[in-house]
Amino acid sequence: KEILQHFFTALLLSFTPSFVDTFTDYLSTFTYFYGTKYTKHFDNLSDSPIESCTPLYNTTLAMFNYTKTTFTFSCFERDPIYSAVTLFFSFLPGVIFVYCGVYQGTLSIRRWYSVFTIPFFLVTFPLQLIAAKTLHLVNPGHNMKILSEIYAFCESQGESAFQLCAQLFMVLSRADREASYIQIVSIAASSVTVIKPSLELFLGEKKNEGSLEEILTKYFKFIPLFLSTSVFRILSIAIICVLLRWNALYFYTLVFSIALLSRLVCKSSCLTKCVPTSFSLFRNIVPEN
Repeated sequence: KEILQHFFTALLLSFTPSFVDTFTDYLSTFTYFYGTKYTKHFDNLSDSPIESCTPLYNTTLAMFNYTKTTFTFSCFERDPIYSAVTLFFSFLPGVIFVYCGVYQGTLSIRRWYSVFTIPFFLVTFPLQLIAAKTLHLVNPGHNMKILSEIYAFCESQGESAFQLCAQLFMVLSRADREASYIQIVSIAASSVTVIKPSLELFLGEKKNEGSLEEILTKYFKFIPLFLSTSVFRILSIAIICVLLRWNALYFYTLVFSIALLSRLVCKSSCLTKCVPTSFSLFRNIVPEN
């Protein structure tokens, strides 16, 4: 009975979110590169590329002496740049994984074989993630649980947060077209995985105690709180990037530089321990050697 409960708990709360998030990321990469159909709205027929669009319907808005007609088309479009950005972020957690391994001392960059092991960890992280989540389904051991949470941490901090921000930017920056179904699913999947480590840290060690129904109740009770705060933060960044465009790079470079300088000054003055939230999560997941 305990084995079955662990299996279904890990399936619903660990394996499924990560698998759906990874699958939608690569599906988004595929559809961006090879193209898909979007519903687009035009104020003038002359703005519509006739060769790649099919008319759907027209909408006329009449108010007082003002009349406006909007033409709706189904258009096939490709976005190779969006595809490259989506694919890049899917491998970014490998960098977090290697950095955390070096930070914890479980990986060494001074060994000769690190020339092969570190690139291997970077390139194969998505496969490692699915493999670790799959093994966790049938292995309820403590070490397997820690390994699964490490991969969940790297996925959340290194992929889901950036992927969610990127997908929101891609949707908001194209006001002339509606979001595709795969974009909506990808945003939803990234929104769930980005809050998972913080939610589990909040629930503490007793998060998996009780029946399956009680465990799910604990999670779903606080999901709206963590989801709203995380989406608000990331959506704010996406909106700033939409408004500032390339100037957002200068803006966030300045913000991160000030934050890094403040951290160095704080650390050198020994006024307080300046530990980023991400590594606070990591230290709570991984025990010290």
